[in-house]
Amino acid sequence: MKIIVSTHQGVVLNEETEYILVHNSDGEFGILTNHIPVVTIIDNGYIKTTNKNAIKYVSLCGAIFEFHNNEAVILAQEATYADSLDKAKENLI
Repeated sequence: MKIIVSTHQGVVLNEETEYILVHNSDGEFGILTNHIPVVTIIDNGYIKTTNKNAIKYVSLCGAIFEFHNNEAVILAQEATYADSLDKAKENLI
């Protein structure tokens, strides 16, 4: 499946992934290929993507997450790439 994270400054992440974990103020949920359509708000949270053995994180502020047809699109006011969970949490406002 594909994931695209974008802000008004440009694209932060655009790649194929096997698994997406979304963490927001309501908790967490996971997305796998062929998941049902989902739309949610991420006021202050992060996503984790997994592709083979590569794990990536993106901290998000003021974002909307939409998944359908095996494509996740995240539009955010602020998005910061992080290479670990600790760094992703540090980037949260």
